Amino acid sequence: MIWADEQFHSKQNVDGKAVYRTNWSQANYLAMGTDATVGAMRLGVCDSVFNWVSYAPVRGGAYTNASDRRIKNDIIDIPYGLDQEIVEVIPECVSGSESADDELNENGEPINPMGIDLASLVSVLCKAIQELKAEVNELRAIIAE
Repeated sequence: MIWADEQFHSKQNVDGKAVYRTNWSQANYLAMGTDATVGAMRLGVCDSVFNWVSYAPVRGGAYTNASDRRIKNDIIDIPYGLDQEIVEVIPECVSGSESADDELNENGEPINPMGIDLASLVSVLCKAIQELKAEVNELRAIIAE
């Protein structure tokens, strides 16, 4: 996680699996990765024509969509809920905090607003569809008798 207030911050993973370094290079670009020269993604002024330069394949993990009611406009009633409602039914699909605001936590890090991990939600919804299909088939069998 990277954010800025009066300073530039970089949050690192400290569980031993990966540690990423963020720094400004002597060539005036931001280097991020496990090494400033190898396996790094560089952002900023990389050459005289300001090209984007990337030295490593891009990989990703789960993407959580922001869905907190405090960052939405024109909210209308819908048959499904926002994070505050989903967290009561499927808490494993919701991240962030109900208490998120523009303040920082005790470690000086931003408090993330609530969001939905759609990848996790999809598997839960697929299981629910399977259960509903089984119920429909059972009811059809009863009606057919």
